[in-house]
Amino acid sequence: MHFNADGLASSNQPWLNGSWHVGTDDMFCYALYGLPVRPRQVVECSPVVAMGIPRFREGLWTTETGDGVRLSGGNRRRAP
Repeated sequence: MHFNADGLASSNQPWLNGSWHVGTDDMFCYALYGLPVRPRQVVECSPVVAMGIPRFREGLWTTETGDGVRLSGGNRRRAP
């Protein structure tokens, strides 16, 4: 998942769409829709300061659905 400068999220999966926003309360929120499982959409928010935590950059979570779809939060690449 890539969070683009225009507020949209893109993916290498053509069925997955999304958007993101940073609110006035310094919360980073994103929404994904078009998931091939139920629920078909998900919204998650986290404090912007959490992005500075190394574990967030490395990947906070991975969920595998019964349909073989794998969703991950954070970035799998380690920061330099």
